[in-house]
Amino acid sequence: MKLYIITIEDVYDGDSTHHQPIIKKSIEEARQTMQDLYNENKSYYDGDGFVLDDFVPGSDCFEMYEDGYYSQNHYSAVIDEVEI
Repeated sequence: MKLYIITIEDVYDGDSTHHQPIIKKSIEEARQTMQDLYNENKSYYDGDGFVLDDFVPGSDCFEMYEDGYYSQNHYSAVIDEVEI
């Protein structure tokens, strides 16, 4: 059986926020969750001075960050496939 684990890294103004990993039973569910996460957070990183790595349907990761200040402000998510 395969599980799909979404790991989120969220740093704002140098402070890291812990997010529980999100577990999905299908890649389709995981990718929909990724799209939802992207849509929910892109408004914080949309505009001049920010880089949005667009979430392309079918991809397994995305990043959003303040250009030149990645360690201070960024949001990223990645899907890992785990066989159990």
